[in-house]
Amino acid sequence: MNELHYEWQTSEVLRSVFTTGDLLVAESLIRQARMEGSDWQPSEVEITSLLLLAKATRLEHVALPLREEDLTEQLRRDLWGDDEKLVQLHPSAAEVVGAFQGKRLWHESLCEIVDIATDLPASGRPIVIAKNGASYEFAYLRRLAYAEDQVALELINSIDTISEVFSKRGFTHDALMKSLATAAPNLQTNEAVSQALRNLITRRISVLTGGPGTGKTFTVAAFLAALQTEALLSNQVLKVARCAPTSKASVRLGEQIEAAFSELPMSDTYGLTFDARSGSVQRLLRMHKNSSTANRELDVDLLIVDEVSMLDLGLLEQLLGSVQPHTHVLLVGDPNQLISVRVGAILRDIVELAAVDGPARAIVTELTVAHRFGESINALAIAINAGDIAAVNSALRTYSGELSRVESADSVSERVLDWARQLTIASRADDPTAGIESLRTLSVLCGTRMGHGSVAWWTKKIQTSLVVEGRLAPDERVPTGAPIMVTKNELRAGFNDTEALSNGDLGLAMSNTSGEQVVFGPSGRPRVRRPSDIEHFELGWSLTIHKSQGSDYDEVIVSLPPTKGTFVSRELLYTAVTRAKAKVTIIGSLETIEAAIKIRANRIGGLKLRLAQKLQAK
Repeated sequence: MNELHYEWQTSEVLRSVFTTGDLLVAESLIRQARMEGSDWQPSEVEITSLLLLAKATRLEHVALPLREEDLTEQLRRDLWGDDEKLVQLHPSAAEVVGAFQGKRLWHESLCEIVDIATDLPASGRPIVIAKNGASYEFAYLRRLAYAEDQVALELINSIDTISEVFSKRGFTHDALMKSLATAAPNLQTNEAVSQALRNLITRRISVLTGGPGTGKTFTVAAFLAALQTEALLSNQVLKVARCAPTSKASVRLGEQIEAAFSELPMSDTYGLTFDARSGSVQRLLRMHKNSSTANRELDVDLLIVDEVSMLDLGLLEQLLGSVQPHTHVLLVGDPNQLISVRVGAILRDIVELAAVDGPARAIVTELTVAHRFGESINALAIAINAGDIAAVNSALRTYSGELSRVESADSVSERVLDWARQLTIASRADDPTAGIESLRTLSVLCGTRMGHGSVAWWTKKIQTSLVVEGRLAPDERVPTGAPIMVTKNELRAGFNDTEALSNGDLGLAMSNTSGEQVVFGPSGRPRVRRPSDIEHFELGWSLTIHKSQGSDYDEVIVSLPPTKGTFVSRELLYTAVTRAKAKVTIIGSLETIEAAIKIRANRIGGLKLRLAQKLQAK
């Protein structure tokens, strides 16, 4: 920390707002400027501006906003904070914007100012400042600006160009629609399904979106079944790869595909073949641990990417850069669910750009009919997604049989304990399928890991009660009767992708005539492990909402933190309530709920503007 050592040591403000990681990024940029021969001595405002860019990247924003009103809001929200003492001391948004706009010494060696519609090369100055006409819009570290530009170019190519790869092989929309009727008789075909299938075979990249329970994954499985049928009829082979941001999500997709194919005619010679490394994105691309670079090229006809709301910008760029020119890519997900824990909110940006006949409309299809749950949970989900507390309250009153709200976790603890007792009974029966199904009857989903009403709070309460009642042994490493949640992907030596356990998988510890075992789903093909085989796990009496994404339960109890200021977003609450198929109980005050639905998780980036301006410039 040589370049800014004095400033860092003497400024309480800098040490309060930024980390040493932010400092190291800023120092490396200053050193680079000096290596280029600059005798620049950074001012306080310039130092702060570089630190803010570094912090924005650390907080998984793609860029730092340079419109003064946007930067002011982001400074208050997460880049600086709302501590009044600090706010009075730091440079204003106008000063930071001026530092990036001004013709200063550091610009000559560090910054490249480009129009956001201009294609960006991978190499160049480390900071990219994007303009839209005369307006300064964003400041990026170059690697993120380049990734965003590459994704935009791939999407534009798909929006502008009809692919004939599938039609030349005889896979027509009309023929596939006919095959759907026999290959997937349970699929309710409508105009949205028809359009999604058309996009799949005519666009290099297409998007299938929709709320929870609208049948996105089932629809994808049905499309693959129709393609399998047509491939068999024409003695062809289609190579398919599937992936998702997490191994757990990829396994769920595999289960749906397996179920769709269970009654279809199969052939060892023709039809569909799935890439052996289908699974998580990292596994599919042979990415090394802690690496962001793909180590293989994907030579497949179709790539299915599920749960794209959780996919970050860098992974999507690597995926799209790894496929061949003939590959069609289908992105599947719900833009209103939890966004990636890493950089960007890519699916949301694409879907929002498609709204109201936007320029991305040509490649986006939305499924709107909910199949998982009825109108009660749907009404609550819509109200939450709209950020409308009056509508939330109305839904709770109107559908009081299926929806409820209580002030305290203690109000529903007996209901949760009854469910836990049922698990201990199921764990001693000779019916692993029933044991797996019992795990899906109820789930307690928590907004936090620690504190009142958290994962830790519920785990302690349930464990203590069951031990006192003599239903649970106090000293077992893997207690019989307890839900067991895997916390690390299982090494795949000896397992194929559908057999291996993934981070987030939930099983039941059982003891019966088969001995001590932990049984994981799916119920039609249980995965069984000895307790000693499971190295990385935690008890799953309750889950964080993040861990529940991609799962569903008959009943969900959503446990919100009572402490003001604890971060719970609209996306978090929406994801939690839509895990339920029949009943939802929210633990928390109306004020807590209102505070949550007013907070929308945001990631600053320029993909929407970049796409729109590139399309307009063509």
